[in-house]
Amino acid sequence: MHKTNSLCVISEKQRNIQTFSYMFAVAALFALVTLHVLLGLNCVFRILNYIFLNRNRVQLFAFWLFLLMISVFLVLTRTKSAVKVNTVTRKSFHLLASLVFMSGIIYDVYLTSLAAGIGFGLLILVEALRKLNITPISEALQSAFDVYSDEKDIGSFAMTPIYLYVGLACPLILVPSYEGTTLELLSGVLATGVGDTAASWFGSKYGTKKWTNSEKTVEGTIANVLSQVATVYVLHLFGLLRNNTVLIRTMLAASISSVVEAKTDQVDNLILPLVTLLVFQINWMFG
Repeated sequence: MHKTNSLCVISEKQRNIQTFSYMFAVAALFALVTLHVLLGLNCVFRILNYIFLNRNRVQLFAFWLFLLMISVFLVLTRTKSAVKVNTVTRKSFHLLASLVFMSGIIYDVYLTSLAAGIGFGLLILVEALRKLNITPISEALQSAFDVYSDEKDIGSFAMTPIYLYVGLACPLILVPSYEGTTLELLSGVLATGVGDTAASWFGSKYGTKKWTNSEKTVEGTIANVLSQVATVYVLHLFGLLRNNTVLIRTMLAASISSVVEAKTDQVDNLILPLVTLLVFQINWMFG
């Protein structure tokens, strides 16, 4: 935060990669000192040990890095062509982001919680860099934004990716306990990454019957529900979700969230995970 605020007050002439590098180094040093105070002098060593001295965490981290490389490749390829992407293409990033959170929540939710906080900070930093006219970083980020933005990104900041990230990560904050709550933690993944993506793709390709006062289709809504249930069924089949009621709970939550998705035009990336999580919590209490 201090770094982006400082960038806002420096002159246009000073907004270059060299100045940013200096400020980034100062911010990193400040963060390191803070970690030393809070966690002890060996904090960096402890964090590295936590991540890289565990085989499962290394494999998970490598999988995330692979997905990140795919995302960067897709962005660079599309940006180079300078062709505006459609909604279905944008939804492919929902799937990639969902794979990150799904794999993390299932195999190491605590590492995922740590990574989610760091990732959110980096996301805000990237968006700040896009707006602060730092040569040549801002131009490259703006070119990618021009290709991937939609009609909802009309304000000062690109809120769509931020809403998507928060929607996927918010169950990690809102669910009080990680033990036995895997389905609740997957609320964002199911509602936004799986259901909303399936609704968009299937509805745009095969949808014919539209909901009243909406551009969304009934076929897309059905695909929304079925895709979420199918995902949970596969996870349950492989023993990754062990509760025998997960299919019934998912059917109920998916039915409600899909109707909300069909009637929502704004910030659905944020609303749908919250609706799904709420339904999961309610039917767990009464189940």
